[in-house]
Amino acid sequence: MSLLIKPLIVISVITLGSKLFPSAQGYFANTSIWIVLPVYIFIDDLMQYWYHRSGHEYDFLWKLHRSHHQAQEMGVFVSYRNAALYYLMMPNLWYLAVVIFLGGGFAVAVGLVIKQLIIITPAFHHGHHGKSKLDGISDPNGNFGNMFSILD
Repeated sequence: MSLLIKPLIVISVITLGSKLFPSAQGYFANTSIWIVLPVYIFIDDLMQYWYHRSGHEYDFLWKLHRSHHQAQEMGVFVSYRNAALYYLMMPNLWYLAVVIFLGGGFAVAVGLVIKQLIIITPAFHHGHHGKSKLDGISDPNGNFGNMFSILD
């Protein structure tokens, strides 16, 4: 489902943005990627961290996120195992679309590649999916970060 929702968010933001804020479209197009990329990555990860943490702390969001934690095996596609409404409410997806609208599409593309390379290791994320702290590795109520573990 995320394969449809994510592009729809981007298309919606670009369409609405071009009608409501036409002078803002492409605003960052001539800004150095060395400025746009780190700002994009940091804000994206901060949003992801707080939204993911909220997905564990608030019952409504947990109901949308818990299927992600019910996977029997960890793999690449576990990242995409959430309810559709969970994705629609993800602030970092809307932020991604806004950055693209503002002309930071190349920075977003590079940022997504970096994100998919997983700066946070699979072992770190696997600890988040553990059942209990009793095994000495797992922390199901921590490790919410996507790229930077400093937020945990």
